[in-house]
Amino acid sequence: TTKNGFSARYVDRSTGSINDARIDTGENIKVSNTIIPRIQEAYMLPMGEEFVLRYFDQSYEIAETFGAKLVKNTTSTSTNTEYSTDGSFLDSDIESITVSPSDARVAYVVGGASGSTVHVSKSDGTVKSTVLTSPIREWLVQWPKADTLALTTKPSALSPGYLYFIPSKGGAMEKALGAAFGLTTLVSPAATEILFSGSDKNTFGTALYTIKTKTQTEFPLKTLPEKCVWSKKVATQIFCAVPKTIPSALYPDAWYQGTISFSDELWSINTTDGTASLLASPNATVAPRGIDAIHLSLNKEETVLLFINKKEGSLWVLDLRE
Repeated sequence: TTKNGFSARYVDRSTGSINDARIDTGENIKVSNTIIPRIQEAYMLPMGEEFVLRYFDQSYEIAETFGAKLVKNTTSTSTNTEYSTDGSFLDSDIESITVSPSDARVAYVVGGASGSTVHVSKSDGTVKSTVLTSPIREWLVQWPKADTLALTTKPSALSPGYLYFIPSKGGAMEKALGAAFGLTTLVSPAATEILFSGSDKNTFGTALYTIKTKTQTEFPLKTLPEKCVWSKKVATQIFCAVPKTIPSALYPDAWYQGTISFSDELWSINTTDGTASLLASPNATVAPRGIDAIHLSLNKEETVLLFINKKEGSLWVLDLRE
């Protein structure tokens, strides 16, 4: 949010340029025009000036991870942008990565022949510490709150999944959830609740697990945690993209592999009483191919919901003030 209105900062997938999209006017402003092609994933750190960019090399066989930072241009350039991008590479063979909710650090999993290691470092890879060495290679890492990492085994309907908590400074693992086939998770910002889904024959179920009471309740809507974001202002609120229909398939495998695509509506859910409010149901005029929403995020004031349409990688915004 700026004094002139709302802007969404994003990384262009094809070029790696960093841009600000004015939500109120639709104007697009290039912040940095440094070329980094073939971007697959981009993560922005809390202050909006540091990024982690993941992309394939020219062979499309090796995934590189680059810690980038905006550097203000002191002289005029042909690109005519306010910033350029500088940075350094992180480790090779990174399986998954996430950013700190509170400072300029990242946590990531590096795979190896005998398992994996989990590291915490600055976004440029410096001041690195190892917080876990595990015989399991494939973890998905979340950083719900400053002192806690959450590690979920990569999901498949053909194998049981587990979720563990570990201190972000390193220490003993604590099992929080398991074993559920096809387990995918989204931990709340206070690390007190877990939204999770699990395979159920040729569909999936969605539930909410409360850690303190060790109780599980059915979620009022059927969706995948990867299609949701927790509110940081209201502990009992979560925003989700919810498929209108769910074709029979092996989940979440078919959705991850792209053989199944959803057409979503946007909902707000109260986790205390299970009530749900429809926010938007995009029609064919707005989204001819439908919206299969991923990477949901909220601005600081939580007046704007942003997400990526998995169908073609486009950036969308929903104004929650309307």
